[in-house]
Amino acid sequence: MRFLILTMICAFFCVTPLSAKMIHLESQLSVTTKKNTIDISIKISNTGSATAYDIVTRIHFLEALKESRPIHQLSPNLSETITMVFDLQKSIKGHYPLIVEIQFHDMNLYPFYSLRCTPISIKHQKQVNTLTVHVPQLKMSAQNTIDVHVKNQNSVNRNICIQMIVSRAFLCEKNTHFLVLPKNQSAEIDFCILKKNALPATTHNGYIIITYKENAVSYAQVTPFNIYIKPVDRLFLLKKDFIAKTCLFFGLLWMLFVTYVSYRKKT
Repeated sequence: MRFLILTMICAFFCVTPLSAKMIHLESQLSVTTKKNTIDISIKISNTGSATAYDIVTRIHFLEALKESRPIHQLSPNLSETITMVFDLQKSIKGHYPLIVEIQFHDMNLYPFYSLRCTPISIKHQKQVNTLTVHVPQLKMSAQNTIDVHVKNQNSVNRNICIQMIVSRAFLCEKNTHFLVLPKNQSAEIDFCILKKNALPATTHNGYIIITYKENAVSYAQVTPFNIYIKPVDRLFLLKKDFIAKTCLFFGLLWMLFVTYVSYRKKT
């Protein structure tokens, strides 16, 4: 009986939050364009109430991917600044997407991700959005398809590249599509999420990036959207809680054993 009581107590604590402390990282982006380089500075601040561990920043710009050294821990109300330098070619002109992903985990080793994307202007200030993009706000439970609607409002045909950017919490089957979009025409593009590693009841940023060239000038349009992970069904001690189910299983075995022993003694 004592074992059964202990088992139920363990199961209760396995499915009940022990702390309301949260990690909340904010990032401030600063970009300085020079003659042959572009300097990127990111200030990461922990405005939450819990410590973040092993913070790694990855920046993807101009087909180059750079990764920072990990910040082993960042306590609440503290900040760290990361700087990176990217080389620029003389022929580069236009607008290019800058993708920043910050990955970290809490004291329980749960992974978290922060994603942002913005177009950076290089030697060209004019940006005209001639393509309209619509992405539905997603509530994801299992495998999901993200439907993207693109319309060419220009008077010329466009050779475009459509790319979906999501954090490493998601695995996409194919995140890049190339197509010719005739003038005043629309297209539907599907992106399939095959796998996710995200906590329930959390919201994640995603971006649709459309790039094309006109008169040797590159253009990039960035459209943000959100992915909301639906809460896990918590009926009967959480279906996916391994520890709770294990404790319950052994508790039931113990009850059967005690019942069997009592029955043998009576007979």
